[in-house]
Amino acid sequence: MLKAQTIAAVAGTLMALGASAQPEYMIIDLGVVDPGDIASQGLGISPGGVAVGKSLGVSNAGFTWTQSGGVVVLDNLASRPFNQANGANDIGQAVGTAASTFFGSGALPVIWNGSTASQLPLPAGESVGRAWDINNNGIAVGSIGGGSLQFASYWDNNGHNTITATTPGGAFMVEAFAVNDAGQVVGHGIDPNNAARNVGLMFDITTGVLTEIDALPGQNGTIGFGLSESGVATGSSSFN
Repeated sequence: MLKAQTIAAVAGTLMALGASAQPEYMIIDLGVVDPGDIASQGLGISPGGVAVGKSLGVSNAGFTWTQSGGVVVLDNLASRPFNQANGANDIGQAVGTAASTFFGSGALPVIWNGSTASQLPLPAGESVGRAWDINNNGIAVGSIGGGSLQFASYWDNNGHNTITATTPGGAFMVEAFAVNDAGQVVGHGIDPNNAARNVGLMFDITTGVLTEIDALPGQNGTIGFGLSESGVATGSSSFN
């Protein structure tokens, strides 16, 4: 009987601890850009709380949102009526993609200074690209090309830079999803020795070193989607 009472007491204590540890948070509806739009998507947020995304329907426009200022509509890039903002910094810049169709055809990498859109430069011979994030130093990351010719990239004051570094095993980055102010970049790439697996990667712009992100036990691949200012990467892990 005593044993049963002890188990019950411990179980009750654990339940109470679990209940008290529940996080507190607020869910905010960011709304839509145009009253005729059917939906919106939030796609990213800066360290200082600038949220970004896209509104779907009539406007098909990218937007930024802050708690103090609400939604700010971002200009569409000329000849690309389907725009979305994927990342922002805390100095008034956002980046994303501008496409010619709802499905993302002909995507171009875009930077917004305030709400004004400009295409990020592409290297000679390239006509497709994407931008996913930008840090407080104005360095944007993303990719150019597609299929077997897609390569991770970053843009700085000197223009476009392809990330050509490889790991000791030969893996290379094809998409860069996030960058912090220290110049660390995370994304994913390809292992030429095992094309079936995703390779999560971190690239250091300052040193030029590319490092593979370890998978969880029993798995062999990762994708790095997010990165904190202290260098903590987040993402997914899988087997092939």
